[in-house]
Amino acid sequence: MLSLFISISALAIQKVLGNAPRSTDPTDFINPDYVIQHSNDPPTKSARIKILHNAQAAAAQGPWSIQNGNGITPPSGDPRDYLSWAPYHWPNCNWCSAGHSYNTHSKDDGEDGNFEHNDPYSDLGPGEDTSNNAGAMDYTAVFLASQHKRIVRSRRSPLNSQDLNPASALISNGIPEFQAPFGASVPSVPPAESSMPISTSSSIESSTTVHAAIDNTKPSKTSCTPSPSTPLPPSATWTMCPYVVRDGKVNPDVRSLRGAGAINLACDAILNNAQAYAFTGEINYGRTMISTLNTLLFDQKTGMKPNMNYGQVVRGPGKQNGSFTGPLDLRGLIKVMNAILVIRQLEDSSSGSFHQQGIVWTQDIDRKSRTWMSQYLEWLTTSSIGNKARSRPNNHASFYHNSLASLYVALDRMEDARKTLDEFFKGPFLEQIAKSGEQPFEAVRTRPDHYRSFNLEALIAMAKLGDYLGQNYWDAKSRHGATIRDAVNFLMSVDPKKETEVAAQAGQHVAAAQAIYGPCPEYSAYLNKLKFEEQSYWYYDQPSAFKQASSSRCNKMRSRTVVWRRDSGYDSGGIQCPDMFKEFEKVEIDNGIFVTCADVLPFILGQV
Repeated sequence: MLSLFISISALAIQKVLGNAPRSTDPTDFINPDYVIQHSNDPPTKSARIKILHNAQAAAAQGPWSIQNGNGITPPSGDPRDYLSWAPYHWPNCNWCSAGHSYNTHSKDDGEDGNFEHNDPYSDLGPGEDTSNNAGAMDYTAVFLASQHKRIVRSRRSPLNSQDLNPASALISNGIPEFQAPFGASVPSVPPAESSMPISTSSSIESSTTVHAAIDNTKPSKTSCTPSPSTPLPPSATWTMCPYVVRDGKVNPDVRSLRGAGAINLACDAILNNAQAYAFTGEINYGRTMISTLNTLLFDQKTGMKPNMNYGQVVRGPGKQNGSFTGPLDLRGLIKVMNAILVIRQLEDSSSGSFHQQGIVWTQDIDRKSRTWMSQYLEWLTTSSIGNKARSRPNNHASFYHNSLASLYVALDRMEDARKTLDEFFKGPFLEQIAKSGEQPFEAVRTRPDHYRSFNLEALIAMAKLGDYLGQNYWDAKSRHGATIRDAVNFLMSVDPKKETEVAAQAGQHVAAAQAIYGPCPEYSAYLNKLKFEEQSYWYYDQPSAFKQASSSRCNKMRSRTVVWRRDSGYDSGGIQCPDMFKEFEKVEIDNGIFVTCADVLPFILGQV
């Protein structure tokens, strides 16, 4: 039995704040009425200066396109189709000719410390150029050249048994017809099955984190990849090598694709410039917003087509299709919808604003935006990829409903937006927060604090969107009687250990909780360590930004002791498995990462 005493420790917060650079803010929603009516409030001056600075930086760095410009194109061959690779997947080749293994992750475990909390694999790291075209080609060339050397070296050298990492391996059940990599010419060879041994993981571990299970229902036969008779292009690794999943370990070559990073930077720039336009009335901010939006989505040469058919592709032999995790890459769409609401209202003559109607938000851009939004909404609600994301129990369902509801609002379909939010809070949300405030389906991951904070982004943004629509989700309760407030309290009360970026980024959640649930000494103590008044979120995480008052007011947080039960003979106290496990023995919560009831139940059973 492991006891975890939850308390607020200023020293612990200070220790883990870190100075990890950020290129974008987390997902959020700002009431457009608030933006227009509170554009010059003295208490938020420093935060507004930060927003203006970010807006100006975007004008200098952008606009951004999802196209790679480095010869890597989606399987469709259309550079306007979005493409990204599943970040936690690594190639594992066993070449028949010498019996040697090529394993990319043998030298790099993916923990470079530079990935962002809100996007763990695609944002640019420190020192990398954030301009539209700089750096990507060179980075890709260097990376692929280094991969080629490692292929050659591994085929000529004795097998290093440590290169084979069976943990968290997912081997596909049956290999479809081999396809060439994106635009690459490769030798004609038969498809390969993986020689990767499979290990089962214990359902319950005697540690703070219970790692998610792997799918080992039908292990593949032991075999090897036939050695090509001609030199192998490095990019052929993407289709010839079976890929294995390593949860939380980012494969660095995913950064050779611009897509997800471009989306995050562009969405941030669009919302920042919309706010800056409201603050100052300077039309250049509005024009920067439109230019960024047009380049990212609408332009017939650079814009992204309204689908995620190749989002987070799991590479390896067979067809290169997108996965249900792909829509997560476009979670910043709520910022775009938010910016559109702000601009429309600013330039609506009935709003009494100082702007003239149609200067920035013209009829042409309105038509383009409504067409794109309608088409993406259609894809999101009818595609197998979208529907699978919608059905997940964790952050994928949260961000899916987040995007869907915001699309409905921007299309003036308010009742559909309300129904979408109700669907989530009366559906997936019910199993997402335990009585203690723990989030079981996020805590089961190898980076639990990151995922706790990550899911809270979507929960708070949806509650804010609901608040704008006149609905109160701040008091919505999970099946275990917990609210968003409980999840925030739990997050801020645990030591994130190596996840140094989480403590600082959780400040946005704490600021929102303070505005909604009332001031707590612990909230103030947490925020005071963060220079919160200089953060963008301090502008819009104010009580005046919300319509709905929570009935769960906070004067002082209770001191709590959480007792985690880890042995197989724990007493559930009548708590049952989440309903989904009545139908399925295990549920996929990320590409190749499955959980069972036994994995998540210890987190549900944390007793206050």
